This record gives sequence, structure tokens and C-alpha cells, in this order.
Amino acid sequence: MPQSCRKRNSVTGLVALLVVSGAGCGDPPPPPPPECDELPLALGKMPDLDMLIGDTVVTPLVDYFGHPCRYELSYTASSGDRAAVAVSISEADLRTVAIAVADSVRVNVTATDTSENIAAQDFYVSVEQPNRAPEVTGRIPDVSASPNMPTLRGRSPASRERRSAALARRGEAVRGPLARSGQASERRDPRDRLSQNERVDVVRALVGV
Repeated sequence: MPQSCRKRNSVTGLVALLVVSGAGCGDPPPPPPPECDELPLALGKMPDLDMLIGDTVVTPLVDYFGHPCRYELSYTASSGDRAAVAVSISEADLRTVAIAVADSVRVNVTATDTSENIAAQDFYVSVEQPNRAPEVTGRIPDVSASPNMPTLRGRSPASRERRSAALARRGEAVRGPLARSGQASERRDPRDRLSQNERVDVVRALVGV
């Protein structure tokens, strides 16, 4: 065999030896991590709520749901009586709003992971009518009236005084002839008699109405 062939064969054998010996060096690659098959968890118990009409309660759902594999959860909520209690989800917060009086409304909350596994909780909401004291929301303005300013009855104080005086004078004409006990009433001219409306005006003038 020529010298050149022996050198070429020796180099090829050395490379093959290095490849074979190198294949057995170092640690084997780690196995792939096992897939997490845990389910979402309900943490504790969501408390019942006693609310007044108009109240709003915001509940962080991360305090009541979790996942062993730290998977992200999505939430839904529903109310058993949407006319009395309204619920909505904002990111990871539950918003509960009291709308009308109700004894006990059931609210359901669910948490779902990326594999569609679900954890659920429920709680009850009671709503009452607020029994708060009346509040002053403004100030009644002061009112000043001038002699010529019309009053609520449509007449100024001066005109009412003149009318009252005139009616009082008319009343004097009917006071004297009134029948007294044990005496006969005097006869009067029918023209001096007052009409029913005039009598009412006289009475009003006397009592200051």
C-alpha cells in the first residue's frame, strides 16, 4: 500500500475515534416537563352581602380562586335576580350593585383555566331600603314684599286692607238687627239684606281671611 494511502487511513480512523468517544461524554438532555393536569381551586368561601339600595361592592376574585400550576384564570358571574342585584366582571374583580329590595339573591361565580377546567363559588345578597335621615339639599331663599307687590292671592297687602275695611263696614249694618234672646227681631227693608256671597265676604273680613 502506498505511503499516502496509509496516512489517509490513519487520519480517517482518528476522526472516527473522536466522534465515537465524544458521543459518550456529557449529561443527557433533561426530559420535558410533565404537563400540569391540576384543576382550578376555590380558596375559602365568598361571604354573603347585606346591602342597601344604591350600594356597590367590589370583590377581588384572586382572593377566592387560584390554580396550582399558576395558570391564568378567566371569570364569569350571574345573578339570580338581575332586577334586584346586578353583577359584572372587570378583569379579576367582581362588581355587585344593589338595585331593588330583595330578601336573598343567589350570585354564582366561576373561574376557568386555559384547559376549560372550572371552579365555582356562590353567595347570597340581601337588599334593604335605606333608612337614612332626611338631608338638607339647599336653602329656602328669603322673600321680601313691597306694598304694591301681588301676594299669592293676587292682591297687594294695601288692596286687601281696603277691601277688608269695606267689608267690615257692610258687616256693621247686619250686626245690630240680629235677633237677641227674648226679643223680637226688627223688620228690615229687603234692599238692606246682603246676598249670600256678600255674607261670605263679611265673615272672611271679620276673621281676617
